[in-house]
Amino acid sequence: MHAKLNKLISEINLAKARRVINFKVRLSRHSLFFLNKLNEYGLIRGYSIVNREIIVYMKYINNTVVFKKIYLIKGKRYIKLMSLLRMSSRIKPSLYLLVTANGYKFSDECLLENISGRVIARIEL
Repeated sequence: MHAKLNKLISEINLAKARRVINFKVRLSRHSLFFLNKLNEYGLIRGYSIVNREIIVYMKYINNTVVFKKIYLIKGKRYIKLMSLLRMSSRIKPSLYLLVTANGYKFSDECLLENISGRVIARIEL
């Protein structure tokens, strides 16, 4: 899972740095879940599946991407709700993506639903 997500996250960060409109990644279940959450929050314009590849469409507002960088959190870092609350209230605005018993969730969704899980990515806004 981490190798595929690591490749996807590095492709997203590279596309942001190069200011490309769209790019292709290999189709995988974890990539689809990750991209679906980014699409739900409006961090990407969307994606489409063509011939076992995913075409990701970047979202630009005033010639800038809506996030600064995405970081992959390596290792099995399970986090409790209180720690998640402290992490979410840091000075730098960030979203954390967690794998929970209910699937992939962002930190604010986890706080609303009172669930915790394993942190897999941090999105710096």
